[in-house]
Amino acid sequence: MRFTLRRRKRVADAVGDLPRARTSPEQLGHAGVEIQSFRGWHIAPNRVQDLTARYATPWNQHAAPGENSAAETANVLRAWQRSGTLVPDREPAMYVYQQTGPRGAQRGLLTAAHLDSRILPHETVRPERVEGITNLMRIGRCNLDPLLLGYSGGRRTTVTLSAVVREQRPIVDVLASDGQRHGLWRLDDRAAQLEIASELRSLSAFLADGHHRRLAARQYRRELYAAGYGPGPWDSVSALLVDVRQSPLTLGPVHRVLPYVDSRTALSRAARWFHVAQLTGPITHWVRALHESVPYGPAYLVVTPREVFLLTEPDPALREAALGHVAGPLRSMHATILDNAVMRSLWDVDDAEVDYEPSATRAVRQVREQGGVAVLLAAPGQTEIHRASSAGLQLPHRTAAFGPKPHPAMLLRTIER
Repeated sequence: MRFTLRRRKRVADAVGDLPRARTSPEQLGHAGVEIQSFRGWHIAPNRVQDLTARYATPWNQHAAPGENSAAETANVLRAWQRSGTLVPDREPAMYVYQQTGPRGAQRGLLTAAHLDSRILPHETVRPERVEGITNLMRIGRCNLDPLLLGYSGGRRTTVTLSAVVREQRPIVDVLASDGQRHGLWRLDDRAAQLEIASELRSLSAFLADGHHRRLAARQYRRELYAAGYGPGPWDSVSALLVDVRQSPLTLGPVHRVLPYVDSRTALSRAARWFHVAQLTGPITHWVRALHESVPYGPAYLVVTPREVFLLTEPDPALREAALGHVAGPLRSMHATILDNAVMRSLWDVDDAEVDYEPSATRAVRQVREQGGVAVLLAAPGQTEIHRASSAGLQLPHRTAAFGPKPHPAMLLRTIER
């Protein structure tokens, strides 16, 4: 049942002809979020509906391992730039981004945030994924999807963003395949930029999405400074800053897909420690049963290629044995129990063998088509996350998904002078 992944090869630093300097990064320890404008690349107007409507981008395949994958992605990106599929703005700007639709509404500032800003992470990361994204940054010299940052209290910023949307025409306006409408506006008024920057400089931000991308950007910066390069665009990362008082973030679950686990063995082992009940009917019935069970304790849906089972009432002895090393506020979280007591202790699954999928439908489809096991779970509560954060703890990897996430094709930030 074990499956060993080959160690991913580290790629040589491809910094090319960037200007050199004998300096090291200054850890500024910003009290808030430090932002600046940048010259963005966006999809040409004649290609917008075709490409952004279906979330097709050459740079969002960064999860694939290996140097070849990163090189191919970077080559496609450069080809889009040469062909005019991606067009650059003439001057640096900040941008207003808005989306509305069935996944939720959101309006925020799309900008470059300094890596030493006061950005508060909430979950752990997988080192191999950080390395994979860093590798793509080395070769492609670009940021990937923007970080999703939540902040509270930016009244002047909110007023300015609203005025831009009300008074200007968007440079991109597209209806995506999932029913979400996405718009992008330029904010190039220098006085407004300075006012917003001043306000955000006094506020901290919660890192809702992008933990791996942020650490990859920091790693890439360290490599450049170690190689003799001074301050530059690599000191910042693209980010969407959202005032959560105006656009509250949603909180959803992140399901686990275990493609190399034998379903019979997994269920046999789980039955020794959980109450197991087989379910029938459509996925909506399964999810309803899951949420009805969650208030009474840990509950999970185990989906095999042909069947689905509800796991509840875990044996306290299993939890005690598997969670002895886990800090108190995390011990009751269902994702912590699943990762430690079930996947590691019962099923002997390594982190590198797990695929994470926010969509229950896609997780089930993957198992039905390719085999293995999917484990569906409920999202943690805001109280649980706040309790862990207040104790200075980070949640297990991919415990929850904050959203709605920004469209990956709306704007690209390159890391070049």
